[in-house]
Amino acid sequence: MALLLAVGVLGCRSQVKGFEQFMPEPATARMAMEAMLEAWVKGKPLEEPTGPRKNVFVCDKQRRPGQRLSSFEIIGEVTAESGRGFAVRLTLEEPAERPLVRFVVLGSEPIWVFRQEDLEMISHWMHKMDEDKAEEAGSTP
Repeated sequence: MALLLAVGVLGCRSQVKGFEQFMPEPATARMAMEAMLEAWVKGKPLEEPTGPRKNVFVCDKQRRPGQRLSSFEIIGEVTAESGRGFAVRLTLEEPAERPLVRFVVLGSEPIWVFRQEDLEMISHWMHKMDEDKAEEAGSTP
């Protein structure tokens, strides 16, 4: 009976509950960031899963069509409310820009990399609108 009780207590202790179960380990999150950014440098489609096991998916609605990433620097991990956050310096072409961008990594199987703005929009049930659609939404019939 004591053995059964001990196994039950130990089993409950090792289970991760709440949001923490979706938090990837730091090394896994960094690997996902690097895989996503390297795929972007190589010009792979945004919709194509990446990573060594093809289990990294990306949500980045802020990318401009045709704008290429020539290089990147992962500055480091930053505080994020809902995942592992990373600050990244992007070097973009067409047009040339060097923004400092935040990404958030979530999950374990699969792993999702979100641009922070997109994750905030999703969590508030919002989406980026095209200029034409934004004008239509603002007009009254």
